[in-house]
Amino acid sequence: MENRLLGLTVWAKDCREAEDIRCFLSEKTLGDYTWRGGVKVRAYFGDREGLEEAVRLLKCAFPGLKSYPGTTDGEDIFLTYDD
Repeated sequence: MENRLLGLTVWAKDCREAEDIRCFLSEKTLGDYTWRGGVKVRAYFGDREGLEEAVRLLKCAFPGLKSYPGTTDGEDIFLTYDD
């Protein structure tokens, strides 16, 4: 069975927060990038533990982020604000 990368998408409040999130994730991921006007950050992980740790740390570092199951192929979890 082939290993596949696990995807995380984060919708930030603004471009500045997106850059903070991208920098935060860059040390923990196998790749990341930003798009959609600079507020959507996508990151990839090699294992479930790394993905889950990043989600936990992001929710602590950026209060108000909520996690949901992925909605697209290659997206396993996404984080966003409810407001």
